[in-house]
Amino acid sequence: MKSIIFIFTIVTGLFSQEAVYFGDLSFNYSGSINGSYESGMEFDSLGYLPETPENGAFGTLFHDGTNMHTLISAMAPSNTDETKLDVFLLHLLTETTPDPGNYNISGFDMDGFDEIPTTMLYMPEADTAYIFGIFDSFMDGISDSIATDELLLTMVMELAQNAFIPLNGNIEINSITGEELTGGFNGSFMKLGFPPQFTDIQNG
Repeated sequence: MKSIIFIFTIVTGLFSQEAVYFGDLSFNYSGSINGSYESGMEFDSLGYLPETPENGAFGTLFHDGTNMHTLISAMAPSNTDETKLDVFLLHLLTETTPDPGNYNISGFDMDGFDEIPTTMLYMPEADTAYIFGIFDSFMDGISDSIATDELLLTMVMELAQNAFIPLNGNIEINSITGEELTGGFNGSFMKLGFPPQFTDIQNG
């Protein structure tokens, strides 16, 4: 059975070139690490204790004046250590609002790039303070700057230092409106290091 990303909007404005979505994300993975990932909207139920990670999926579309950015992020308590987070990030770069269809992902260029790539990152068992610090800096920066694409690039590159990065993959958008964004994804990932680690994400 194929699992599907479900991201439901609470702010409509897609055709004014921005929209915000909340929902659920899941996938299976195998390789150097194995398991399943489920991230849904349970921020309040898991957020009472400071040491307990929050759980949820968040999506947004925004235009930087040149390109449209579709960003989906999700966090869930680790399967092996509930004081740590498994983090997933998907970024799709298009000129305008993306049409339903398939978008290929090529390898991640760690030497730098002029535009933020279409990419996915997966970081299991991440330190909560590290992750919340990165996301807090990103959100604080949005309120202070219109250079959102530069803030996003900084966040993606910071996460990529410790994450599984894609060797190849595919993002499929099934439906995108002001009320709903649904789709799926898969990919082969590598984590830098010696020896390198590999994992495959299926049925996202």
